[in-house]
Amino acid sequence: MPLAEVGTGSLSILRIGTATAIHYHQTSNEVLFVLGGQGKAISHDEEFVLAPGKMLIVFAGTPIRLELSGDTPLELLVFTTPPPTVEGVVPAEPPDRPPGVLKPMVVDVAQRMAQGLTQSPKGLEFTVVAEMKPTGSVELFRVSDKVELHHSLKENHLMYILKGRAQATIGSLNTEVGPGQIVIVPKGVKYQLERMGGEPLEFILFSTPPFVDEDIIWDRE
Repeated sequence: MPLAEVGTGSLSILRIGTATAIHYHQTSNEVLFVLGGQGKAISHDEEFVLAPGKMLIVFAGTPIRLELSGDTPLELLVFTTPPPTVEGVVPAEPPDRPPGVLKPMVVDVAQRMAQGLTQSPKGLEFTVVAEMKPTGSVELFRVSDKVELHHSLKENHLMYILKGRAQATIGSLNTEVGPGQIVIVPKGVKYQLERMGGEPLEFILFSTPPFVDEDIIWDRE
């Protein structure tokens, strides 16, 4: 069962004990963030190393097989956009890479964070990792102080907290969030994040539809 699912995207946890069969999604893009374990992804004749903190991006039409390395199960946080369907998963490998289909890519999240983030006019610090238009995108965010109360009329925000702690106000809910937690904010819900302690809050944002900075509605101007 997905942790969250809307018409344009879903978020789920996947555990792999040995390997998956080769397959590809006809219309869905997958973003797999490694939470634990070691493994590799195989696409055509290329191999990609999977380890905690790495993110594998697999675009629609790209065949993929996942294999475990070692005895610890591979645990993945999986963002799929648009959501997968049984009919849309093909248990085979295309004979050739179709024209226009992008190769899988692996992102070292900590390394990407260290390269620096862009600061928006409203003070948001983020970088775009991948865009799967028109249904989803992935960004890395850092909150050095506070993200003021805001909402989006279009986007559902699914956040995975990497490091740091914050006081989160999400609609009528007030709670503390920290590493390893998933925060789900449906479109239209007002929320804010305020850093707690001396360490900035860092998180992955899985946005569906794609995140657009200019579409944010700030509720405290």
